Amino acid sequence: MVMKNHKFVFILCILVTSVFFEACGKRGCTDKNATNYDEEAEKNIDNCMYEGRVVFWFDQSVSTKLLNNEVFNLIYFLNNRRVGGSTSGQFGGSNAECGMPGLVTARYNLEKRKSREFDYVVKDQNDKIWWQGKITLEANTCKKVQLELD
Repeated sequence: MVMKNHKFVFILCILVTSVFFEACGKRGCTDKNATNYDEEAEKNIDNCMYEGRVVFWFDQSVSTKLLNNEVFNLIYFLNNRRVGGSTSGQFGGSNAECGMPGLVTARYNLEKRKSREFDYVVKDQNDKIWWQGKITLEANTCKKVQLELD
């Protein structure tokens, strides 16, 4: 009977120890593309949060056309939320990047999704819509949207 108790205690100790060591690994977000990435985390607990960015730009010919139409200010919206504004004289080139001075860059919390579709609208100072469309923002990337006129 004593031998069975020792055997039971030994097996119980092994189980408790293995559960203890299994739970010891640091938990957190293990995805490097997430805003809350934790390089020390060993176990992903599905808490990763993501952010997408977009830069809107147009070239000098569009700027000239806007100014000729007395469009001086532009207001940018993602899913009906204002994300920025610019003057019609603030144009860029094909090398546009998120965060470039003079260009409108919007950041959007994607929450736990790695990508999300958005409606965008660009209006002038008189509330006239000049551009609208759909874009997909992806985690940890910069989406470049060139605004063109016919």
